[in-house]
Amino acid sequence: MSGSVDTSRVFKQPVHCVSCDEAFYFTLSSIAEKQKLTCPQCGNEINLCDDAYMPLVATIREMIGAIKAVHEY
Repeated sequence: MSGSVDTSRVFKQPVHCVSCDEAFYFTLSSIAEKQKLTCPQCGNEINLCDDAYMPLVATIREMIGAIKAVHEY
């Protein structure tokens, strides 16, 4: 399909920053592909390799896999 949109680069999910105790939205692809995100409010790093974020990262990777499977079908 020509001109299709990579939804993982459009859809967003909130990620909690423990430094400022707020949640901010990041694209699904950023969450799945990066090891660290930068909090837009306090500037601290959100380490996605931390055990606390592993369930979120796993869920996002599964979601992206399901989205890609639908597009390939």
